[in-house]
Amino acid sequence: MKLEIGDNKAKEVLEKLINAVINLESERDISLFLDKLLSYARNIVGASAGSLYLIDADAKRLQIEVCQNDEIDINTFFEVTHTKESGIPLNSESIAGYSAISGEVVHVPDVDHIDVQLPYRFSSKIDKGSGFTSRSILAVPIRHPRDGIMGTLELFNPSAGAFEDWNIGILRNFSVLAAVTLSNIRLYDSLKGSYLETVFKLGVASEFKDGDTYDHIHRIGYMVKIVAYHMGFSAEERELLFHASSMHDIGKIGIPDSVLKKKETLNDEEWEIMRRHSEMGAKMLENTDSEILQLSEKIAMSHHEKWNGKGYPEGLVGDQIPKAAQIVAIADVFDALVHARVYKSAWKVQKALDFIQSQRGEHFSPEVTDAFFNGIEEILEVQKKFGELHY
Repeated sequence: MKLEIGDNKAKEVLEKLINAVINLESERDISLFLDKLLSYARNIVGASAGSLYLIDADAKRLQIEVCQNDEIDINTFFEVTHTKESGIPLNSESIAGYSAISGEVVHVPDVDHIDVQLPYRFSSKIDKGSGFTSRSILAVPIRHPRDGIMGTLELFNPSAGAFEDWNIGILRNFSVLAAVTLSNIRLYDSLKGSYLETVFKLGVASEFKDGDTYDHIHRIGYMVKIVAYHMGFSAEERELLFHASSMHDIGKIGIPDSVLKKKETLNDEEWEIMRRHSEMGAKMLENTDSEILQLSEKIAMSHHEKWNGKGYPEGLVGDQIPKAAQIVAIADVFDALVHARVYKSAWKVQKALDFIQSQRGEHFSPEVTDAFFNGIEEILEVQKKFGELHY
């Protein structure tokens, strides 16, 4: 093992480390983060292959999350070894397992010459099955300063022929930084899940006042995702729209039950009160830094606008209406038609579809209407899953 690192090499490694940390800090998708983490670790020390394991404490196993290899096809590797699904036992018998349990960096210069006094062994079974040849291994625990060891980085076959002394120090510190970022991503995902659940529950609260169940919120959310897909929205945009749409009628929380639950036709005064829910909802959602709530505000304000300018509250025409509100509008109307309300019985599906088609270019955007019908089979499946249809 080499003990020194030259000035030029030190500068190169430092640049790689800084670049890795900056890029990992900005990643919020845990799968992409883990893939990048292993890639950067390999790049820093010049390893031709590597695996990243995370501890599954309940199963007492190291679960392999990412595996990269420049020498063989990784899919063939998994087919032969089956390690992707099963992982390896969390014990001291494997190199990665020993590193995870002991918290020590394990350096194996030559896998064929491991001291018999050591508890771990190298299993050649994977090499024989995959065609890969392991020569030198460096296993580094992924250690969080507070939460302890979260997993193991296992690197193989450095381009220099042997792992160098500085590799251990660099990767030990790198793994701590990575562990902190991983912990933050998990916390972010947890908080995001709680936040989205709160958004959904607020939407449900408004629908309960209207006498409907949370199924309406689910139906609207999945329908708008389908329509948005057929309009070419990205996966991220569709997910944002799905969550934002749950707040479309949040303003109904401020509408009296005497109006919301009235079975007879609303008089002019009552209708004016009902129409206020759009502006009330937008007012409740304004002045926020949340991307979801910003979109929810636009939807709440404008999902009762009509393409021909005869909607409310602002009488917007055509593409003056936010695209998200256009999509929610068609989903909301179709859902209201095919399900019973306090003031009406459910329409049969074909009657509702005929009405939607008749409103192309009137109530609804032609583009949105066409996307709705392009996804109609999926939409009807959603309706069946979260309600009852009448044919």
